[in-house]
Amino acid sequence: MNSFKQYLTIILSTFLVGAIIYTPLSSYLTYIVGFLIVLSLTYIFAKRKQNIAETFSNSFVFIFVALIGTLLIIFLTGGIASPLFFLLYFLIFATPFMFEPFAVVIFFIGLMALFIVPAFENDVFSNMVRIGSIVFITPLAFFFGREFKKKGKENEKTNKPLPKSESQKQRIINPPQ
Repeated sequence: MNSFKQYLTIILSTFLVGAIIYTPLSSYLTYIVGFLIVLSLTYIFAKRKQNIAETFSNSFVFIFVALIGTLLIIFLTGGIASPLFFLLYFLIFATPFMFEPFAVVIFFIGLMALFIVPAFENDVFSNMVRIGSIVFITPLAFFFGREFKKKGKENEKTNKPLPKSESQKQRIINPPQ
C-alpha cells in the first residue's frame, strides 16, 4: 500500500503539471508557483515543532508540492531549455532514496510525457542531449537506490541489540567511577 501511495504521488504530480502546462492555466503559471511556495512554507512552519527529519521524510504532501513546484519553475523558466533543468537530476537521484527504487522509473515516464513534445521544438539537438541525460541518469539512480535499500535492510539485520547479561545491565544503570 505504501508503494502505491508513492507511485500515486509521482503520477498525480506529473499529471497536474502537464494539466497546467498544456492548458490555458499556463498563463497563470507565476501565480501558481507563488501559491505553491506559500503552501510549502506554511507546511514547514506548521510542522516545525516536530523533528525536522520527520517533517520531510515520508511526507507525501511535501514531496507532492516539491515535485510540482520544481517542475513548474522549470517550465516557467523555459521548459526543456531552462537553465534550471539540472534540478531534475537532483529530483531523479532523490526519488529512489525517498521512495522505493522503482518510483524513479515512474518519475522518468512522467518526465518523458512532459518533455517529449517540447523536445522537438527549436534546438532539437540540444533538447535531445537533455532528454538523453535523463535517460542515462535514471538507471543509475535506480541502482543506487536499490543498493541503498539493500544495505539498509542488511544493517537492520546486523544491528539488532544483543541480549545483555545482568552485569552489563548493572554497569549501564550504575556506571563505574
